[in-house]
Amino acid sequence: MMLKSSDDTLEGSYVDYDGCHYLNDYAIEHDMAFRGHALVWPAPGKYPDWFEELEGDDMLEEWMIDYIIEVMHEMGDMYAWDVVNEAISNSDADYIKTSVLSGIDDFICTAFSTAKAVANENGWDTLMFYNEYDFESMYGDFATKSDKVYTLMADLVENDCGVDGVGFQTHIDIGFSDENIDGIQDNFDRLADLGLYVQYTEIDVRCGKGPNNAKYTECPIEEGEEWTADMLATQSGIYRKLLNSCIYSANCLSFETWGYTDKYCFLSEPQNGMPFDADYNAKASVTQMINKLNNTPRTANAVEARLAGEFTS
Repeated sequence: MMLKSSDDTLEGSYVDYDGCHYLNDYAIEHDMAFRGHALVWPAPGKYPDWFEELEGDDMLEEWMIDYIIEVMHEMGDMYAWDVVNEAISNSDADYIKTSVLSGIDDFICTAFSTAKAVANENGWDTLMFYNEYDFESMYGDFATKSDKVYTLMADLVENDCGVDGVGFQTHIDIGFSDENIDGIQDNFDRLADLGLYVQYTEIDVRCGKGPNNAKYTECPIEEGEEWTADMLATQSGIYRKLLNSCIYSANCLSFETWGYTDKYCFLSEPQNGMPFDADYNAKASVTQMINKLNNTPRTANAVEARLAGEFTS
């Protein structure tokens, strides 16, 4: 099914729901949770020309609201939506990214309020998430953006905008320190104090994240070279620690990687941040995570303690 706006201004704007419908129907049939990503994405420089030209248009807010309503009704009942994705600026000097959408007064709260209203009107228990990257730890080079995300979440909660949680993309590298792992845990805790859930939504633990990024280390190997045993061990340890932080946080609902194999991934060699290699062989990361899950108590008392925030590693 193809949907097209009847407004001439949006001619050529299409939304194809067929593939998403199939996935959501499959998830419902097999009692699986399905997340929607994303209703609103303020992405400067990544919009088509016709959308960029809408900046300052009085109808833009109405179109955003209508789009959210249409897409949610078309998709139906879902476990969760990333209502707004990556709205916080990476610049220390700025707060919200400047984009076509940022010209809408309080567009983030409006998006969440609209999405929550659609869910409530249909009797859906859909969770509404804000999704972000490079903010995961409260400490070090991540601290400034982390605090900006927290400020935004506190504002959305105070104004009853309808936000339920925060998605931690977690595109990180093998230089990610134990201090930053602790910083994720502390970030989980302060968001829990706001009454918010957290989810790991796009994890990869790669070798470097490219030049000119002070938050991350450079990759010590070149394209075509294999990862060393020490590098694989470091990667697996980080995956295990991330999983551990979710298991022992009462408000952490989900642990998702950004794919599973290096063969089909947006990362290029030698970054290779997935748990399985390009030949579908499980790396040490898989063994570490399975061992962690197998050694996690699953009795009724242990689950109750975890949900009460009383179960610690």
